Amino acid sequence: MRAAVKTAVCAQLIPKATDMMPFIYTVLAAVAGGLLLKLFKVPAGAMIGAMAAVALLSIFTGEAFFPSEIKMVVQMIAGTFIGVGIQKKDVLALKRSIVPAVILVAAIILLTLTMGFLLCLFTGYDLATALFCCAPGGVVDMALISYDMGADSSVVSVFQLVRLISVISLFPHLVTRVVRLFGKRRGREREDGTAAEQNAAPAEDPAPSGKCRGWKEILITIAVGGASGTVGYLLGLPAGTLVFSMAGVAAQNILFGNAYLPRPVKTGAQICSGALIGEGITLAAVIGLKDAVVPALLFLLGHFLISASLSFGLYRFTNLNLPTAFFSCAPGGLSEFSLIAGDFGADMSKVTTFQLLRVVCVIGFYPVLISGLLLLFPQL
Repeated sequence: MRAAVKTAVCAQLIPKATDMMPFIYTVLAAVAGGLLLKLFKVPAGAMIGAMAAVALLSIFTGEAFFPSEIKMVVQMIAGTFIGVGIQKKDVLALKRSIVPAVILVAAIILLTLTMGFLLCLFTGYDLATALFCCAPGGVVDMALISYDMGADSSVVSVFQLVRLISVISLFPHLVTRVVRLFGKRRGREREDGTAAEQNAAPAEDPAPSGKCRGWKEILITIAVGGASGTVGYLLGLPAGTLVFSMAGVAAQNILFGNAYLPRPVKTGAQICSGALIGEGITLAAVIGLKDAVVPALLFLLGHFLISASLSFGLYRFTNLNLPTAFFSCAPGGLSEFSLIAGDFGADMSKVTTFQLLRVVCVIGFYPVLISGLLLLFPQL
């Protein structure tokens, strides 16, 4: 009898253990890839390495699996890290960023709509599909909304995925080179001949002010960020998890000055974020690019030209430094850039303000604009 029971229990446990293997493989690949590139000091290496390793696992084996629920945790950690760095003086300074942020987002939407029309005119895609392909929003959000509006959601998903992967992979290197170039040419941020190099290279998180932080401060910060992020998630607001985590921890830091998270937690969040993106890069998605190579390259070139032009304009007419201007204009994910912007000397609170406004406007107004354009141009 005992032998039969033992056999039955084993029969139930083995399939469950087998079901866990893709997740285990994915975690191992993500950690190995992320730490390897971080070891070689590649800009945003933890996220890029994890994304590349998991993408290869997905393409060649089809075994990659990373629970989408972890995205909520990653957003909580990203918001918490931003909140840790926000002080009262930063909140007062944000008031000066609202007008430039509104102008910037309006320019991004206008330019991406123009790029969508060009994509429609020079390819076989209908207007709705082309406009959603060029939308500076999230991969999942744009795919779902485009499906509801009759666009080809598979094409939209491929273009949006290409945009996100390319921006995360290439943008940090672009920022590093541009900041170094401007530092050499103009010396605007040099004081003793080394400031430009410090801004060009990934920077370590500043040491926490005041006394040495301990487990008590870490646990309180995690509790505040987790509780605030959960409220944002339950409200169902765009980027609610990240924003509420940031707001809760920022309030804690402003009132009590004891918000703190150790840097390895941030690295872990970057690896998880990269794994989430890499899991979506399947063999079918890669094959789907075969007929869209030229449009996708032109699409990426257009996005990078738009971002670079707006970044230099923002840098020229505001008091933002180059890294902050570039990451504020980057057509990437809110949580992804919030996790890596600080490593390049960017002001994370200002980057989040610009990126959050972009996400809210794209999700809230972009579908309305597209509906109006489809009525105006029914022949496209």
